[in-house]
Amino acid sequence: MGNGKEIPVYGLDSLVPLSKWGSFSIERFEDSFVTAKGNVYAPHRHDLYEVFWISEGQGTCSVDFKLYELHPPMLVFIAPGQVHSWTLTAPFAGYLLMFTNEFFAGRAEEISTFPVDLPFAQTASAGPALSVMNERAGDFTNLFRKLEGEFQASLSDHDVALHAYLRLLLVEAKRLSENVPGTNQKDQSAAVLTTRFLQLVERSFLAIASVADYAELLNVTPNHLIETTKKTIGKPAGRVIRERLLLEAKRLLCYSDMSASEIAYHLSFEDPSYFSRFFKKYTGICPIEFRKMPAKDAARSVNTGAF
Repeated sequence: MGNGKEIPVYGLDSLVPLSKWGSFSIERFEDSFVTAKGNVYAPHRHDLYEVFWISEGQGTCSVDFKLYELHPPMLVFIAPGQVHSWTLTAPFAGYLLMFTNEFFAGRAEEISTFPVDLPFAQTASAGPALSVMNERAGDFTNLFRKLEGEFQASLSDHDVALHAYLRLLLVEAKRLSENVPGTNQKDQSAAVLTTRFLQLVERSFLAIASVADYAELLNVTPNHLIETTKKTIGKPAGRVIRERLLLEAKRLLCYSDMSASEIAYHLSFEDPSYFSRFFKKYTGICPIEFRKMPAKDAARSVNTGAF
């Protein structure tokens, strides 16, 4: 796996022939692999958000060492930095929507919702693929058609319309992902805290490793944070932090030419030998052994240690 190359990072200009303001684009899914300048079948990542509406086709999508079967109709969410690849075994149809943080936050003075509050935030725990019931497929197709129409047209206030349709799409996806009837206020409060915690871990895992430090930033007690994440995503807060650190270690071992010692220091370990013990404790193999594994075996590697 260690091939001396860095994992490609494709920006919007590497993916589509046309965008709005360099921060938003939408195209037909069946065209997207043809127009992309880079090899988007092979493992890569982006500095933007992607939302795939898959209405037809068969295949798989690998996201951060996990394989997802594609069974249309469905939505697939890819957040910035996630390493992913595609295997398409039958012709696909649908839409690919791409936007940056800057685009989404462009009207933040009007609406405070950020992608972390929406399905993107759940990729660390629930996975990026969201199945859609057949009776709801038309609703999502219509929303993507509205976005496509506004993107291609030169109407007044089209930026306002694009933001509005995008937020509506993500809110509908969030409702679908929750899919829990009769959720009470206490459950909603726990979900909000967990979402804020996941976002904070994503931003700060290289610098902050303590549950107590995260709890302080979130203005809750460590025990409350631990119990909340156990309830909402089935794992204590400390495990979330360690899993995020391990994911980054696996990414660097698999897709970069950094040495194990360089990776250890990059991940804020003071001692490379401690990093090696940490990695082996939670994966069952040492970093060098993981690097030598074929990609398909690495994707199937599981956490064997007690988190």
